[in-house]
Amino acid sequence: MKNLIFTTALVTALIGLAVPAVSDSHSGSETTTLASIDTVAVATLLTNWEAETDVLTKAAIAKEIQAALGVTVDGLIGRRTISAIKAAGISTEFTKPTRAENGTAKLALAVSDGTLTQEQAESISVGRASIKEIQEKAKAGSLTENAAKAQIEAIRANIAVTSGRLTQEQADSISVERASIKEIQEKAKIGSLTKNAAKAQIEAIRVNIAVTSGSLTQEQADMITQGKASITEIKDKVKAGDLTKNEAKAQISAVRDTMPAKPEVGFSKPDRNGASGQNGNGGKGRGSKGKKKKK
Repeated sequence: MKNLIFTTALVTALIGLAVPAVSDSHSGSETTTLASIDTVAVATLLTNWEAETDVLTKAAIAKEIQAALGVTVDGLIGRRTISAIKAAGISTEFTKPTRAENGTAKLALAVSDGTLTQEQAESISVGRASIKEIQEKAKAGSLTENAAKAQIEAIRANIAVTSGRLTQEQADSISVERASIKEIQEKAKIGSLTKNAAKAQIEAIRVNIAVTSGSLTQEQADMITQGKASITEIKDKVKAGDLTKNEAKAQISAVRDTMPAKPEVGFSKPDRNGASGQNGNGGKGRGSKGKKKKK
């Protein structure tokens, strides 16, 4: 079921006494040092945030907390914000929102600022609920993993179009590309295509999907393609005896350093800070009520 759980990587900022409380590439030019944080005020805001039940009011309080801590202000309490709270030495207990709760808050904020209509938000919520149901069926064995994956992809495509992240044309194009990947994998299984050839074709398709979905620019995609070609040449030189393995390893490492990060492929647009928004992530964290969730 691992392939049915879609997670994204979250980056926790490194914190030190002589540097900003949280290093955040999405923040403005102004930074907040640990010494300048009003910890009493933040602790009070956390208590108010914990007690608040209205989603938008809770998000507004979260924004105040984030502004005081010097992290990205998005209204979603997640790892970056919690990391800053810990670094500031604030011990106030609070319940870290789950991924679903942050997702709900993000939709409410999108409707509030006019990014989404209420109808679109409700459609996305229904889609997310359907995905959970499908995952449960797969876990219970009443649905095969492949069938579940196909259904989830279709729902994610609809969500991407509904939210405006993709046009219907882009979603259709990605669906066709993903179908091509499955065909290539089947050919590799029956032996009508070598594993290396299949791998190369699939990688090319994945890069194309990343460009279509906006995960990569065409320039970045070209850099990945050129980098992979260079790595292949280096490996061929090792086979021919023109390079030692150590020399090749160093050259390959240098090539990879120039290549963009590997993109995620699918209808869920990668979010550098979490699936639920700039700071969002589910589970419980240190300094919050409840047990830690395994990552």
